[in-house]
Amino acid sequence: MVCQGRARALEKIQSAIHAEYPWVFAHRREEDMLEIKNENANKMAAVDFLCNRFHTDPSDAISIGDSVNDLDMLGYTGISVAMGNAPDIVKRQSTFTTLDNDHSGVLAFLNRLSL
Repeated sequence: MVCQGRARALEKIQSAIHAEYPWVFAHRREEDMLEIKNENANKMAAVDFLCNRFHTDPSDAISIGDSVNDLDMLGYTGISVAMGNAPDIVKRQSTFTTLDNDHSGVLAFLNRLSL
């Protein structure tokens, strides 16, 4: 779940979640956004599941992300692509950077691969 609101209010919510529900992951995606989820739910686990299901090695997989919550997934696959609107930390840890969400970045990268 993603909550959007004033930074101070989100800080209070995040602190309350950490205090009352230590197994819940509450992470600030941006100053005005708070992501809340089960600590075991993540994109890397989803990619791992799909790779196992389709008998594919993660080193042969491509992941594309635009936020710090994508870093585990981006580090797990053989090719990682940061969207142009991603924070610098995501871009630095990715193999490639493509156009942003508003300019069809995924399509631009796939065209680059001739897929």
